Formats: sequence, C-alpha cells, structure tokens
Amino acid sequence: MFGGHALAQALLAAELAESGQRAPHSLHAYFLEPGATAAPTRYDVTTLVEGRSFAKKRIEASQGTRPS
Repeated sequence: MFGGHALAQALLAAELAESGQRAPHSLHAYFLEPGATAAPTRYDVTTLVEGRSFAKKRIEASQGTRPS
C-alpha cells in the first residue's frame, strides 16, 4: 500500500463523517507500520472538536489488529 493511497482514503473517510459543508484545511499523517496490499484497511474516524466553523478529527487506519 502506498502512502498517498492511504492518505486519500483517510481523507475520504473524514469527509464522509463530516456533517456540515466544511472543506478540509490541513492534513497531518504518521505512518506507524507498513501497509499490506492484500489485507483490507479499516478507517476509524473520531471527532475531537466540533465547532461552528471548523472540526478536528482523528482518523486511525488499521489492518487486522495492528495500526498501519
């Protein structure tokens, strides 16, 4: 799995979880483990801050029981 592919999927997961009409402003990523192309990736979105004009979300990707 390439890093750009994982980032694009994480950004899409965050946008699908967004309830308003806000566009992404910034993206910060950490790659903890290499991803495997044969395994499905799960993206969990957690809202950390929900304001009127912005939101802060955490997206955690995992394959099986390991974060990736």
